[in-house]
Amino acid sequence: MNAVDEDLRRNFESDWLRGQCGDIVDYLPTPDAATYLPTLEELICIDLEFRWQQLSSRPAKIDSTVETLALDQQPLVEKYVDRFPQLNDPDILQRLVDQEIYARQHSPFPPNQAEYQQRFPQLQLPISSFPQAQVSPTDDTRGYSTLRKPQSTETFPQQFGGYELIELLGRGGMGKVYRAHQAKADRMVAIKIANFAGAPPEIQREIRQRFESEVRAAANLSHDNVMPIFDVGEVEESAFYTMPIVEGDLAAQVRQHPLSNKQAARYIAQASRGVAAAHQQGLLHRDLKPHNLMLDPQNDRVLVADFGLARLMSAQQQLTMTGEVLGTPPYMPPEQARSSHQIDVRADVYSLGATLYHLLVGKPPFQAATPAETLRQVLEEDPVSPRTLNPQVDRDLETICLRCLQKDRHLRFATAAELADDLDRYLRGEPIKSRPLGVWGRLDRWRRRNPKVAALSAGLAASLLLVAIIAGIGWYSTQRQLARVLQNNRQGQLAINELFTFIRDEPLLAQPGQEGVRAHLLERGLQHYETLLELADENKTLPADLVEARAQLGMLHQEMQGPTVAAEQFQKAIDEVAKLPPAIAQTRKVQVSLADSWNGLGQTLHAQGKEAESLAAFAEAINLREQVVNGAPGEMEPRRKLANAKMNRALILAAQGKRDESQKQQQAAQRERHQLLRDDPDDAKLLRDYAQGQFNLARLELSKGQLGSEAPPLLVDATRRFEGLTEKYSTDARLWQRYIECLLTMSLFEEDPSPSLQIAAELLPTAFNLAPANRMYRIRLIEISQQAIEQLHRNGNYEEADENWRHVQTKLIDRLADDDQEADAVRVRLFSLRQRGLITLGQGDKSLAKQQLQIAIEANAQAKATAAYPRIATPDWGRDWDLLQRLADSLN
Repeated sequence: MNAVDEDLRRNFESDWLRGQCGDIVDYLPTPDAATYLPTLEELICIDLEFRWQQLSSRPAKIDSTVETLALDQQPLVEKYVDRFPQLNDPDILQRLVDQEIYARQHSPFPPNQAEYQQRFPQLQLPISSFPQAQVSPTDDTRGYSTLRKPQSTETFPQQFGGYELIELLGRGGMGKVYRAHQAKADRMVAIKIANFAGAPPEIQREIRQRFESEVRAAANLSHDNVMPIFDVGEVEESAFYTMPIVEGDLAAQVRQHPLSNKQAARYIAQASRGVAAAHQQGLLHRDLKPHNLMLDPQNDRVLVADFGLARLMSAQQQLTMTGEVLGTPPYMPPEQARSSHQIDVRADVYSLGATLYHLLVGKPPFQAATPAETLRQVLEEDPVSPRTLNPQVDRDLETICLRCLQKDRHLRFATAAELADDLDRYLRGEPIKSRPLGVWGRLDRWRRRNPKVAALSAGLAASLLLVAIIAGIGWYSTQRQLARVLQNNRQGQLAINELFTFIRDEPLLAQPGQEGVRAHLLERGLQHYETLLELADENKTLPADLVEARAQLGMLHQEMQGPTVAAEQFQKAIDEVAKLPPAIAQTRKVQVSLADSWNGLGQTLHAQGKEAESLAAFAEAINLREQVVNGAPGEMEPRRKLANAKMNRALILAAQGKRDESQKQQQAAQRERHQLLRDDPDDAKLLRDYAQGQFNLARLELSKGQLGSEAPPLLVDATRRFEGLTEKYSTDARLWQRYIECLLTMSLFEEDPSPSLQIAAELLPTAFNLAPANRMYRIRLIEISQQAIEQLHRNGNYEEADENWRHVQTKLIDRLADDDQEADAVRVRLFSLRQRGLITLGQGDKSLAKQQLQIAIEANAQAKATAAYPRIATPDWGRDWDLLQRLADSLN
């Protein structure tokens, strides 16, 4: 009979003793390992013993109801055999039944011979097997767990070399672990004693050599995040080593619920440092998982345990087998699943990533009913996105985790130290170096998920078209691919529809900073839609696709480029619908896209200062969205969009000075959103919309010229909501913008504005890095930052205002394109020059302040000649610059 994997048994047994045991599958070797079946049998025997003991510890209340109720809860052998059919061997089954009978002897459900004869008629179960016979366990009785039994002959304390053994912590086929007192150092330790007396002499020598080389190598590791080995040696026929006694591990930490982003990142960063130190010593762990990452509660520090022990404990098998797979399947990289001897340090990087995944979502990336199925998933499938399982996972941390889990080890971090470095950057709030899987990789996965589309010649051509766009191949090559698609325009349309949906909705392309790529691909898709439309004008569905694409592109331009470019797309979509036959124009899809276009146009007109036209556009959007809602009253998204259009119209009324009417309509929109949230309290868009509505109402109160009683509670609620949303969706740049804006507005009516201002100032550097390629995001962030600087200046915090001004100037304003002469860009540049002079004046340097103010005044005078200036030259703007001129003139 092959030996049991004692290390896996020890982990399983130790977790049971702490009450933190997971699924048996998590503790098994790979199915092709010689130790698999013996270890499986051993773990089931341990599991039976512990589970029956749990039933035995309950109050002894036995009646028919309780007995019937407990039947499903009883740990019976058949349940294990059903799950692991390989146990259905007469010899194995006999041993398992013997263990169940033994484990039940002191339970509320003692075994009886009739029951077992009915359950296992094929087995020979003499009456002496049952407690009625009053037969004490013989020497052949197998003791599977560390539970101390009355018949145990081992007594404590007992002497072992320089150690006094206090109690048995765990045991297995090749050794035992004790709590012991080391007299020489006067400390308590965990001592592992391995006895190889039963092995042949040549095997004993080989195992001792490996024991000594592996454990002494680990003992030479000196690192804060590696479990230290105090002592290594031999006493008589037994080898031993000692370690500190650490009570918990990361498996216990994550058993109830996933860890927070910061906590998980900090623990794995610490573990990675320890693993990197081991790699420098030439040691591969090969079995990293939450159970082997011990947690020192006093210092909140992770200690990597069992370096080299997986190799050690399989030493005897390695002498007789080659290519054996070692490790734990759910945390094992694909190359290790193929062969444990064909791996390098990147295998441990994978396991660290799998452990990080477990900490973030509460389970490993791959886990099936059997180890074989788990290994198949490891080899063939991609892990589910952590954010899909736990939306609170930060996108950056997900990126780091998934990079570790790449099937191709060349795509992972090259070393554990690199992984630790990127995790440290994440913890410091700095940009990480890892990047999500590229569009090529995502596209390849998409093709695998859509084999039917990929099988079509037109679909293949369209896929090649998309690849050509992404790779930057010229328009001529793209046109050639399109020509192939047009051989069958309907198939071409379906393929482009499918790929357009991929471009529009692919999460990778929604990452901060990817807006430019997404817009480029959408523009290309539009061109192909238009070409298909010209060549197939009889197609009744293609125009609806084209209008939807146009509206989507308009909204994307609105996010990135500003109102002018976006308005062109919205207007084109509206014009195209006007040309459609009524049968097509009245379809739900077209009506939704048309409503989106009118709503978007209203927003762009408002940004251009055309309030009356904007109000009319929103009226059109509201009318259309009401029709869509009436057509599908139970759908959530149309109702949400309708409330948004009503809120937009109310904001225009406020801009026109109609504050009371605006307030009524805003409150009505908020009531609708509140009702929607009752139906779906976790909808991210609804939560964002409602928080923004609260802020809009608070700002309306403040615009009345007094801090009305309604403003503070509204602002507090909005701030709290945006704070929660930023924690849950930490890479959504606009949520951070709105949260910071709420904080700055809060500071206006607080007696001590410093806390809110300080939080806003601390958040701004992080917000700078979220969407560097998005122009509109940058402009809005500049405006918010300038608001913060203005309040710091007003409160006399001149040094802090100066520091923030320099940061905003270099990180944001200087990066605006030189030819960007849109009104918003001109305004923030001029305002920055004005702030520069006022801050310097506050610092006491009148001479320099006068020079800087004069530069600002001259820049404002030059801007008056630009086409953008009339849109920023409000009466307040002109009055402020007149005052600035007087201030500059007064300085000597």
